[in-house]
Amino acid sequence: MLFLRIGMCAVYIKSVVEPGGKDNSYVRLYNMFFCLFILMSGRRGFVLRGCREIKGIRQNKLTDFLPELLIKSKRLPRMNIIKHEQPGRLTFLFIKIIYQNNLIDAMIPTERRKIMAEKAELKRTLTLWQVVFMGLAWNTPMIYFSVFGVAFEGSSGFLTPAYIFAVVAVIFTGTSYAIMAKKIPISGSAYTFAKKAIHPNAGFLVGWLLLFNYLFAPIIACITFGVFLNAQFPGVPAPVWIIGLIVLLAAIAAMGINSSANLSGLFVIMQIVFIIAFCIILIRGLWTGEGAGGLFSIQPFAGDLTVPIMLAGASVVIFSFLGFDTITTLSEETIDPQKTIPRAIFIMIGIISVLHISSSYLIQLAQPAFSFVNIDSAAMELMALIGGSALNAIFMTVLIAAIFTQGLASITAVSRLLYVMGRDGILPEKYFGYIHPRFKTPVFNIGLASVLSILALFISVDAALRFVNFGALTAFFL
Repeated sequence: MLFLRIGMCAVYIKSVVEPGGKDNSYVRLYNMFFCLFILMSGRRGFVLRGCREIKGIRQNKLTDFLPELLIKSKRLPRMNIIKHEQPGRLTFLFIKIIYQNNLIDAMIPTERRKIMAEKAELKRTLTLWQVVFMGLAWNTPMIYFSVFGVAFEGSSGFLTPAYIFAVVAVIFTGTSYAIMAKKIPISGSAYTFAKKAIHPNAGFLVGWLLLFNYLFAPIIACITFGVFLNAQFPGVPAPVWIIGLIVLLAAIAAMGINSSANLSGLFVIMQIVFIIAFCIILIRGLWTGEGAGGLFSIQPFAGDLTVPIMLAGASVVIFSFLGFDTITTLSEETIDPQKTIPRAIFIMIGIISVLHISSSYLIQLAQPAFSFVNIDSAAMELMALIGGSALNAIFMTVLIAAIFTQGLASITAVSRLLYVMGRDGILPEKYFGYIHPRFKTPVFNIGLASVLSILALFISVDAALRFVNFGALTAFFL
């Protein structure tokens, strides 16, 4: 092994002391012997990690990255130089020589270099509206009707003020995400932001908390998908629908991000068209004298509205705006992410805000005395009251399509988060950091998330929602 290292060093001598070079002084000669020392000391693992970490970093900023670099090396604890918080002169010289002379080329076999050069990465293909549709798919505009009964009861009937207050809060949070996405255009969402802006330990904590949110989101989609379809087709058990959805989502997500984005865009447009059509029906009724008898009224804000009631309602409906955070997990697959991701966040928040506030305002004007029997089926009771069985059937069809899209977007988001955590070494890089060379997707992560989604057969929606809410709120707080 010693002779092999010396031989590898000899290959490098030519590039170090070549005649006519820019610098053939004793410094270059010292570098050559230092290279020999590295190769003979068995520190190749450290050198590989070092070169990978500092590649592309300006030399005058190199010292800012040394403490994290030293911590990440598994062999360095044997060296006394890392006992100090700041790297010593020898350490800086060690890294500087690696960086300036590109020792990694002298130490990695040609075959290995080819494999590293050909390593698959995420492909930048997403446009602005594809990113917006992926965020809307995770958010699911039809979620407004899914939580209608809970939101109505939580806000004591004052849906419009609750949604307006929630929009104000979401704009501040969305602005924070947009700024961070512009400064740090790396996939990983709050995990990456906390790691880069606060501390790697904070990123580690946020990453694991986000997994509660992202891993249980597709489980919720699978549970609700099975329940709704079983209600429509009682002859087919819910587990059959759940397993079928899991397999279908995994196949589509693995085929490529463009396939997921295009399909998500189609179903998101379907949801938006339904909500607009629903609002048109309400406007038509108001125009003919139903309800409040006009489009402009303070009735949605009149009554015993207090700040505590508005805050209580906002705390419930705030989850109708989630999804803009998942947009940041697509940074490394987006064209010009520093501009596209912030724009996509604000566009998505704007679309959701208009849809939810308009629907709440018009419902309260058209049906000021509306009440429901079952809190879980409040939206279906509303549809039957406004449009009869025909509108109710269309509503169920669009809702099922929306759940499918939300599951696809959830699988996509969690697979990217796992990929970044694997690439950073928090999870085993060999598996979680793997990208399929053909499809350019983290297929292992997609498969793992799909397998975990089988939990939909054993847990309730309420239990899964608790994990999602806990992960999302904690990440937003940090």
